[in-house]
Amino acid sequence: MMRYAKQHLSRLLILAQLALLGVVTVSEKAVSAQIEAPSRRLGTHYGGGIVCYLDASGRHGLIVAPSDFKDKMTWDQAIIQCQTLEYEGYRDWRLPSLNDLKKMYNAKSIVGSFSDTDDYYWSSSVEKKQIAWYQDFGDGSQSYGGKNFKLCVRAVRAF
Repeated sequence: MMRYAKQHLSRLLILAQLALLGVVTVSEKAVSAQIEAPSRRLGTHYGGGIVCYLDASGRHGLIVAPSDFKDKMTWDQAIIQCQTLEYEGYRDWRLPSLNDLKKMYNAKSIVGSFSDTDDYYWSSSVEKKQIAWYQDFGDGSQSYGGKNFKLCVRAVRAF
């Protein structure tokens, strides 16, 4: 164990020296991603939100914003609000797909902060020009309806 630690410490020192000389550039996000990597567990705060899904490797998954947008909104408003959201330095938020919403619903007790009532959440999945899919967070069912309905919205981002 000690040999392993010494080996990694010496590598970090060499990288730091090369970075100071300008030979190697080290991205702050890359370093912080390495430091934060062990904290990627369901329900933990990571990447500006809460991890609600991990793939089999545990290296990739889905992050959900910590809370809904304050007001319910139409589908068009939801798309725009998610695309323009900047939260904790991240700008790649989006409206969840129908598959993303199912993952969020399955992890809702871990993630928390979803509406206490049987509310519906917009997805980015479209059925027809004026119709989009949504998820019922009360019973888990999925359906579609007119884009002019006002529903709850929670942004997501992948990692």
